[in-house]
Amino acid sequence: MSACQKNSGVSPKLIAIIEDKVKKIGGILGGPSKIVILNASDEILYCNSDLISDTQDGRTTKEDLQDQITNVKESCNRFSTGCQYFTDHKSNGIIHVQGKKSLFSVYQGEKITLAFFTEMRDVQFNSDNDKEMEPIIHDIILLLANVMKQKKTVDKTH
Repeated sequence: MSACQKNSGVSPKLIAIIEDKVKKIGGILGGPSKIVILNASDEILYCNSDLISDTQDGRTTKEDLQDQITNVKESCNRFSTGCQYFTDHKSNGIIHVQGKKSLFSVYQGEKITLAFFTEMRDVQFNSDNDKEMEPIIHDIILLLANVMKQKKTVDKTH
């Protein structure tokens, strides 16, 4: 389990399911993807272990991770159309999917942000990718939404 998953409240079993779905996305894009999933408070719900090997000594500091998250958010703010797909200045393909309203209602107005980082410079995000990835992304959002709902229930009972 990578560093950013230890306190997320997401069970190892669920993380294994998400890992499998992330690998499928990597397959669609033709290479490994790093993925960060945040809740409305920008706390990390999930990130795959690839993200923890960014620095030269093989560790990603919390600040590095925060920089990447900030980069995603700032880039998304420049795109007013819900920020589906874009590529940042480092030529890393980044996808930021904010879910559809029907998904939001599943987790009572909570916002989940998914950011994908791919190392490949020639990756193209197109409508074929979109069609293939969308159901997988929706699955991931729904899985995490259920965890967030359960967590809220537990918080209220204590």
